[in-house]
Amino acid sequence: MKKITVSVLLCTLLLSASFPGVQNLSAQNARPDIDENQCVIPFRMVYKLMTIEVTINGITGYLCIDTGIEGLVIRDTYFKGGRTDRAFMSSNGKTVDVGYTPANVQFACLSIDIRSARVMNLDHLIPNQSTRVLGLAGWDVFKGYELRINLQNSVLQLFKLDEKGNRIGREETPVAPLFSIPFRFKGPLPCVQAEIGEREMHLILDTGASVNVMRKTLYSKLSPYSSFLKTVRLREWDNQTSDVPMTEVSGMTLGAVQLESMHTVWYDLSGLNAELGGTSIDGVLGQQLMKQYLLAINFAKLEVSFYHYENVQSGDVVNHDSERTSNE
Repeated sequence: MKKITVSVLLCTLLLSASFPGVQNLSAQNARPDIDENQCVIPFRMVYKLMTIEVTINGITGYLCIDTGIEGLVIRDTYFKGGRTDRAFMSSNGKTVDVGYTPANVQFACLSIDIRSARVMNLDHLIPNQSTRVLGLAGWDVFKGYELRINLQNSVLQLFKLDEKGNRIGREETPVAPLFSIPFRFKGPLPCVQAEIGEREMHLILDTGASVNVMRKTLYSKLSPYSSFLKTVRLREWDNQTSDVPMTEVSGMTLGAVQLESMHTVWYDLSGLNAELGGTSIDGVLGQQLMKQYLLAINFAKLEVSFYHYENVQSGDVVNHDSERTSNE
């Protein structure tokens, strides 16, 4: 029997489950303005995804940063993978077989060897070949680092961590975060707890989602906090499409801070929740959140910190902060 992993694709949203570990993360060719424990990588928005320039197994292109998946997923357009007993299942229950291959990933200032990258067709997610997008990098590709996302200035900052999750190396006048909250994993998916009104929400933290997602069974229950904008068409993992409402959702609270309203689509997440079991996932927080705050995600301490953009300078790569860019 094939092992099933779950995936939901909504425009620029990809969620997946279990994956063999990433190995041998090491700093390499560090930029002269930072030390060996810190790395600064500019990114550009392609198809509403944050992409950074990489070379994978000798092929140079771009890689999407997506904390809503685990491991490395690369395209069968450029790579060949052996058959495996694993498959992806979309929210509508259909499955897609995947292959695997070892991968060496060279970034601007670090190199990663991955024992088993998934190889699959991503043409429905990245249809245009004018920019060579090689695949998606999940959260654990950077698990040895604190990941700071400056969406405003299109910069990814990586700070190497020790075994306890503390930053290694020098620190110059650190800026205190506005607030920090813990997160936990639901299967392989990093989730934060939020509230809308009196309702507790369990939401995936996904840098690959250009808009937020809420499960459609909550649509009427959260109607006091939701204003209809339009109907949009989403392309699912198996290349099927669904027409779903997009609304502006207000009243969400993270920690003790109430967020500004955010664009949100309402979608059937029952397949995902059925596969994962336990407490239901209510939705996804993505780039809409990063437009409001600079995020610093520490996967060792299971903590995400939030910073006001106006308190952080784009050049403060060694301070205790993060950043942003908008492309919706």
